[in-house]
Amino acid sequence: DYVTNKLALGMLSDAPLATFLEEHPKVRKISFCLDNDEPGRKAADALMEKYYGLDYEVEDCLPPKPFKDYNQWLQTAKRCISAPEPPRAAVR
Repeated sequence: DYVTNKLALGMLSDAPLATFLEEHPKVRKISFCLDNDEPGRKAADALMEKYYGLDYEVEDCLPPKPFKDYNQWLQTAKRCISAPEPPRAAVR
């Protein structure tokens, strides 16, 4: 079985990640899903470099275009899923 874990980084601090990795030494791959803006890109680059240097497999996962971040994408997807279906024409 393939298990994934998701962590929120408080203000781009990696303290929650460092704690999680310390408590779960079998984790060897980290996917960074940060914002697609200047602070998010800088943080992703720095975190990837840091954890790559600590022998983790790292990847940068940008949010789908044209979204700035994953929250914006999820909010849009939620609206699409919860939108009522248009009425269907009667078929005779």
